[in-house]
Amino acid sequence: MAGLKAHEKNLLNSMRNFDNLELGEGQTSSGGVGATLKNILGNPVFTAQFNFNFLVYYQNITVPALVLPAALPAGGQTNNPIIVLGNSDFAGGYAKGITYVPDAVWTLTLVGIYGRDLLPADVGLVAPFCLRGDMVITSRVTIAAVVYERVTIIRCPQVAYGTLLDALNSDTFMINMIRYVVNPLQIAQFQNQLIPYTQSLFGKAQDDKIDPGTYITNMTFNQNISDIPLELAIDKSKGICFYAGFDVVNFGWTITVAYSKKIRIA
Repeated sequence: MAGLKAHEKNLLNSMRNFDNLELGEGQTSSGGVGATLKNILGNPVFTAQFNFNFLVYYQNITVPALVLPAALPAGGQTNNPIIVLGNSDFAGGYAKGITYVPDAVWTLTLVGIYGRDLLPADVGLVAPFCLRGDMVITSRVTIAAVVYERVTIIRCPQVAYGTLLDALNSDTFMINMIRYVVNPLQIAQFQNQLIPYTQSLFGKAQDDKIDPGTYITNMTFNQNISDIPLELAIDKSKGICFYAGFDVVNFGWTITVAYSKKIRIA
């Protein structure tokens, strides 16, 4: 940068700092064909990554039909409690997780893995949108003598979500970032806190709270992306719960993993 004035150098350095595509040191192997991924400045080095896709559908049970969120009665347009991971709590139907994200309107009815715990008859008209291995959470509400059902699908494209949960009985991994992406018209979703929690063998629980809106940065130039630098060791006792707006029906997380390891049994 010979010949540049001091303020010009500062401007160039500032632009580089906000360039989210600048390559850094280190690389991550993807396995298989031997491809490698370079580290991106501003993002943590990781050894693996996977995705959670969140899909929400509403249906009229009384007169079978799918229902758009905007067509729900006003009394049913409430936040949707969602819980991920927490395999120990999942075994109990997320009895502890729902205490962190209570729902005073909708009643939780089913929690299970599609194709194992739940069959097409359990989700009605939403069955064509479910894949074997998806986590499915259903809730119901009755308004003006009409029964409505909310079906929340949590999908992991890399491996069946049920397989990922089961692996936590013998493996742990360390999250080092969650990239949280919503519809650009629904950035109000970032006002809903993430609540990591853990539950011990005999019911003692601890929790924390994270505001996704804090991590919307100009590194991505997108207000609908929150890069949360969350360092959280995940085992079968750890879960994350949060609310989604009633009309937030399609969004996703990309989770990067610092490391994973087998649980040693003495």
